[in-house]
Amino acid sequence: MRLGIRCSAVTSIAVLILAMSNTSMAQKTGRYAGYGAGIGALVGLVAGGDLGDVAVGAAVGAAGGAATGAYSDSKDRERAAIREKQRAEQAQRRAEAAAKQQAAEAAAAKQQAAEAAAKQQAAAPASPTAAADAELVALIGQDNYEAYKALRECQYKRAYALVQVGAVSDNPDHQLAALWLEAVIAGDQGDSARAKTVYPRIVDHDRDIDSAQQASLETDRFMLDVREERRALGMPSCRT
Repeated sequence: MRLGIRCSAVTSIAVLILAMSNTSMAQKTGRYAGYGAGIGALVGLVAGGDLGDVAVGAAVGAAGGAATGAYSDSKDRERAAIREKQRAEQAQRRAEAAAKQQAAEAAAAKQQAAEAAAKQQAAAPASPTAAADAELVALIGQDNYEAYKALRECQYKRAYALVQVGAVSDNPDHQLAALWLEAVIAGDQGDSARAKTVYPRIVDHDRDIDSAQQASLETDRFMLDVREERRALGMPSCRT
């Protein structure tokens, strides 16, 4: 009979502790508190003693479980912060690697263009065409001139790399030529989103352009000229 009363009392205390846990703690803390109360009750029962010992054991276990839950929540937040920091560092490393790769590609393209120009100049005799090319190079810059030829041949990646070099030229005219070329390269590829990012910069650098809409119209005209030149030279269309 005493065992039945004892079990009934323990059950009531456990229910009361669990009810208090559910109403006063978060779900995870409550779960730890439940485990803590069970362990505390078991310790009280195994250690022996009267009903008061069991109740004290359960209460102590519940308090310990709640503290464990709160500590676990704190550790979870700490681990989440560490993971977020690691993700940010990884993203920064990827961005730096991409920037280095882009710079290397631009430098390689510039070197190739310089070598090709040197070979062409050494091998070919002076001609009206060569003179016109030299004049064009002086106007827009060697890098932009090679970028234009790459665009004409549908070599978009190389054209973009060369344009990035032209954009940092000390000559303002070369910088402006690089902007126009970047817009045309994007337009010829059908990348209207990228072209739209260039138009405001053209407005800032070209005194003859008053709006992004005007820059867009001039880019379209330029692009049509490039395509017409491809046809005149018997080059295939870049559009598949």
